[in-house]
Amino acid sequence: ILFFSSSPHTSLYSLQDALLYQPNEPDIARTIVQTPDMFYLPYESVSIETIDKEKLHGYLIKQTEQADQCETLIFFHGNAGNIGHRYEPFCFFSVCFYLNKFSLQNAYLLYRACHINILLFDYRGYGRSTGIPSESGLYIDAQAVYEYVRKRSDLNQEKIFLFGRSLGGAVALHLGMLLILIQNKKLFVILSAYLGQMETTPALFAVIVENTFTSIADMAKQLFHVFLLDYIPILCYKNVVRRKKWKINFVNFVFLG
Repeated sequence: ILFFSSSPHTSLYSLQDALLYQPNEPDIARTIVQTPDMFYLPYESVSIETIDKEKLHGYLIKQTEQADQCETLIFFHGNAGNIGHRYEPFCFFSVCFYLNKFSLQNAYLLYRACHINILLFDYRGYGRSTGIPSESGLYIDAQAVYEYVRKRSDLNQEKIFLFGRSLGGAVALHLGMLLILIQNKKLFVILSAYLGQMETTPALFAVIVENTFTSIADMAKQLFHVFLLDYIPILCYKNVVRRKKWKINFVNFVFLG
């Protein structure tokens, strides 16, 4: 089995990113990004710089009244398309990773029904954001976006929510766990470099995930039903994105099916 190969084009290991991250589906996803104007929402276009100098494009949709008192939700989208358009799956692997549909429509409904502020953003390599998507890169993006919200004096710093859909659920959970560890001063040595870069203290209120997954390995088994996958070691998976076994005590987690 060609998990590793001298040729990057034949190695299954090197192809995993192409299977998991689909920023070019559909083919206009990197050039056309719809704006909240289509739902008559007030918004601010934002550009967020990561610690590795990538620029993330996003929309901050604020309430027109008492925005500084409303909750703020950071929206982590799925593995395909961008924040501004409807994505319809049409390749096999996307069947379980399709939920980047209607990001703007969802934002509109949340904005009207819940009276909250919403930050939509594209990961690196998606939409108008720079870079190439990768697991470690998406984690860096999540940290940068969260830190951006924490620096906004016009946003309520007491109630910040993370909402992750499909692949975005894994990214949101990872960020939530990281913030919990920082808050409780666990693994300080490992996280010391990151702690030095954070200029604000964690203030996470809740993490909400919808149609996410336990791990990439488990997802592969569900998709392909090949018994050999049960015997493949985790090191063969380029994108780990797996469950964490840390105990959760200090933040609310909500799982939606």
